[in-house]
Amino acid sequence: RMLLSTVADDAMRSAGGSPGSAKVEFPVSTKSIMASAFDVPTDRVGLYDVAVQLTQAEACMAPVQLQEALRSTFEDYLKGSASPFHTTQVLSMAVDKAGVQCKRRNVRQLLQSFSAATAAVRIMVVFRADGESTINLAAFQDMPGITSIAPDATNS
Repeated sequence: RMLLSTVADDAMRSAGGSPGSAKVEFPVSTKSIMASAFDVPTDRVGLYDVAVQLTQAEACMAPVQLQEALRSTFEDYLKGSASPFHTTQVLSMAVDKAGVQCKRRNVRQLLQSFSAATAAVRIMVVFRADGESTINLAAFQDMPGITSIAPDATNS
């Protein structure tokens, strides 16, 4: 018994713990957290990869501002192309400014037309538990600025 206790204590010290302590980790995905928060099964949480064109104003936004602007836009687009949902969240985005210069210009002009800037965005949609969990991908892709949408291949 003494030998086992010594070996266990040595293993804990080398792992950064203290004698008599244990480190327990539970792998938790973003999907499971959101499913739990909205009290829906995890199969009601969908992940999608979206490619989108940006206006010059969007390309020049701070990342947090752009994240919220895209989240709001995607949520509006989904209202017309998806089954009922609770929320849409932007999980990640990679912006390619494609040479867009961020200078002060006529804001109205900047907001009206798309630039060469693009973003690859990963979104999460939490669908309601009492319906389907679908997006009409063709209808979503027809929305202004959307160049593609596909279910996330990893689905994690």
